Amino acid sequence: MNFANKRHIMFIIVGIITIILPFITTNDGAHMILLSFVTREFHFLGLVFTVQELHLMPFLIMFLFIGLFALTSLFGRVWCGWVCPQTILRYIFRDLIQTKLLSLRKNVNNKQKEPDYSKISNQIKYILSYVIFFAIACGVAVNFMLYFIPYDYFFAHILDYENHKTLIFFTALFIFIIMLLVVFLKEKFCIYACPYAKVQSVLYDKHTFTAVYDTIRGGDVYKDNKQVIFSKKEWTGKEECVACNKCVRVCPTGIDIRKGLQVECIECLECVDACDSVMGSMNKESLISWNSDSQINLKKKTNIIRAKSIAYFMVITAIIGLLTINSQNKENFQLNINRTSQLYSIKETSIQNAYIFLFHNTSNKTKEYYFKTSNPDIKINRPRKPFKIKAKSKLKEIVALEMDNTLIKNEKTLKINIIAYETNNKESEVIRKTIFILPEAK
Repeated sequence: MNFANKRHIMFIIVGIITIILPFITTNDGAHMILLSFVTREFHFLGLVFTVQELHLMPFLIMFLFIGLFALTSLFGRVWCGWVCPQTILRYIFRDLIQTKLLSLRKNVNNKQKEPDYSKISNQIKYILSYVIFFAIACGVAVNFMLYFIPYDYFFAHILDYENHKTLIFFTALFIFIIMLLVVFLKEKFCIYACPYAKVQSVLYDKHTFTAVYDTIRGGDVYKDNKQVIFSKKEWTGKEECVACNKCVRVCPTGIDIRKGLQVECIECLECVDACDSVMGSMNKESLISWNSDSQINLKKKTNIIRAKSIAYFMVITAIIGLLTINSQNKENFQLNINRTSQLYSIKETSIQNAYIFLFHNTSNKTKEYYFKTSNPDIKINRPRKPFKIKAKSKLKEIVALEMDNTLIKNEKTLKINIIAYETNNKESEVIRKTIFILPEAK
């Protein structure tokens, strides 16, 4: 199977995962991944984190960036050529719609030649390709929005222009951005605007897998950064390159891989397939392969395990470890405790302290809560019974704790823990520290 077919399979897999991921939820209504601007929550693998719990975000961002850098250091810009939405949508627009569906472009293997737009038939096809892709862009924009707006909320309010102008505006904005990037900027975005391309050269080394032209077998087409060979008859030795330029015509970014490593290369590896089709007809191996410069031109073994890759692995492992630890410490609900302005109140047989407990049920179900204290001498005077809180709701509860007068010693304050829990799931404890103030002992 050539690289083109492998890429197409990858496009299908990425597309399916991207489409269905926002719709996957747990029994409690938690999403697999959702950064909700509606509920101000972050859903990750079925766990729900409120704004107060977004300490996980830095770990996730670091994991994504360090992981992408590690992938690039080992295997080049495979993200760009195999997973990037820009690449996939360009393939849909140019290769599927314009070439295979409408025959506006004659051949998917010649991406440098533009159609003859002087013909009326081509003009109609050109406009039609825009219309078809606009419908696809609308679907992509909606799918993108579902990673930030819960799908049930989105579909319930997307047509309510009067009350949800912001929702409609951002959906329309993303449609415009997709059309701008894919239809108008094309691969120019990858070449000139994409920040990932700018750091590529820093991440590469001689052991990085990339599309490599074998200058030893094929010969030097370029010298001093200038092309010196344009046809087969200009060769003087046993060079195997036939100067067919198929590798150039098929390249979506319009580069000549025989020039060497270039930041414009997105690792689509279509040049490898193009060269393989020509050299294969002569019973020879392709002059372009997905390999390292060390293996092809320096004739040295490619070292996957090297200092750089080990360092990346150690950093990623540390990030995953911290992410796992913090995820396990996730609380099932939120509790804030504030004391009232009154230090304490003296009753006939006891001393009372008043608090304000603010509970936040972050789940999608109504839950019943209660609490206890870590000090057995301090009793709960109010409330006497558990209380219910609706899904995604908050409840402010006035709490009175009391201590028998006979138990007062010389301490002025007692440090205590408030242990709150769901009545149906006492393992879901939330512990908060506070103090109980006492009068001076007589």
